[in-house]
Amino acid sequence: MIIKAPIKLIGNNGSPYTRKMVALLRYKHIPYKIIWGEPDEYLDRNNIEKPKPVLHPTFLFENSEKKITAVTDSTPIIRKLESKFMSRSTIPSNPVLRFLNYLLEDYGDEWGTKFMFHYRWYDDKDIDNAGTLLPLYANSTLTNEELSHKKRKNSTTPTWKGLGCRIEQKNSASHRPMFQKNYKHIGEPFH
Repeated sequence: MIIKAPIKLIGNNGSPYTRKMVALLRYKHIPYKIIWGEPDEYLDRNNIEKPKPVLHPTFLFENSEKKITAVTDSTPIIRKLESKFMSRSTIPSNPVLRFLNYLLEDYGDEWGTKFMFHYRWYDDKDIDNAGTLLPLYANSTLTNEELSHKKRKNSTTPTWKGLGCRIEQKNSASHRPMFQKNYKHIGEPFH
C-alpha cells in the first residue's frame, strides 16, 4: 500500500472514527482531503472495490499497481501513518506506554462506541434524531424525500449487528443501567 499526501478519506461528522482519524491527521500535520458522504455511494460511483466492512471513515490508498484501494480499520491505518509520517508521534516509544496506548485505543474503538450507539439508537426519540442528523451530516442538500428515505433506512439500525450487539439486547431494558453507569463513570474525570 502506497501512502502519500494528501491522504484521501470518505467520512461523516456523526462518525466517532472519522473524528478520531481527522484529529490524528491534523495533529500530525498530514495534508488530507475529506470527502463528506457515504463510502458505499462514492466507491460505487468510482468503481472502487468496497472494503469489508464498509465503515466511516474509508481511506483511499494506492496499491503497488497504482489502483485505488479502500481501507477502513483505523488501528492499522494509524500504524502505517506513523511509519510514513514520523513527526509528532502518537505512539509512545516506551513499550509499557505503547501497550497501554494500544489497549486504550482498542477499548475506545470496540467498547466505548457501544455506549454511543446505545444512546443513539435505544429510544424512539433518539432514533428519530439520529435518523435525521446522520444523513444530513453526509449531505446537507438532501431533498425532503431523500432525507425521508435515508431516515427510514437508518431507523432499522443495521449498525447493531456489526457491533456485537443483538437486537434483543438493544431492546432489553436490563442493559440500560449498565450503559448509564459506565457512561457516567467514563465521564467523571472531565467534571
